[in-house]
Amino acid sequence: MQKVTIKEISPSTAENKPTIITDETGAKMSGFLTELKDLNPGDVIEAELQVKGKYTNIIEVKLLEKSTQPPDTSEKVMTTELWSEKDRITRASIEGQVAMKCYTDLVVAKIDEIPVLLLDALTAKIRGFMGSGNTQTQKKAEPRKAEGEQELRQTFTNGVDLVNYALKQGWTMPEIKTKLTIEKPTDIIDVDEATKVLGL
Repeated sequence: MQKVTIKEISPSTAENKPTIITDETGAKMSGFLTELKDLNPGDVIEAELQVKGKYTNIIEVKLLEKSTQPPDTSEKVMTTELWSEKDRITRASIEGQVAMKCYTDLVVAKIDEIPVLLLDALTAKIRGFMGSGNTQTQKKAEPRKAEGEQELRQTFTNGVDLVNYALKQGWTMPEIKTKLTIEKPTDIIDVDEATKVLGL
């Protein structure tokens, strides 16, 4: 039998889940004994331990000293606002994942004529998903290079590839359409010139 002072305890939540105890040295041990659920941090126990591979199992336990400190029962109360924020993040995540899958399917299918409204909607949902965990305002992608600045430029085989890359760099579809005076990505005739105009 070994004397153990409990530093942390994660009580079992089901019959097939063990109670996990961390002692003051940081060593972890676990067991399925029902009396383990009633223990608290600070309690001193005497335990018979059995090491099996990387696990240390508690086979028998005896309470030697009850902790004088009250158990920590402070739980975060979920207010309406917290639930609302949690639901918003979950919804943005689901919508963003679906949009990303749709967008990937369109790219894989090599569809040149992606309707602008659809592309804008997918982009908005993906951006919402990428920023869903952050309640602060999102910063735009890195600042664009000044026109004429010497740099290594990306090369693109067609307008769709260029527009997709520009969207990833922080451009929005309305900005791209205005800057290049186009209605859709396939309207881009000189891809190299359009790349320079966007500073990519």
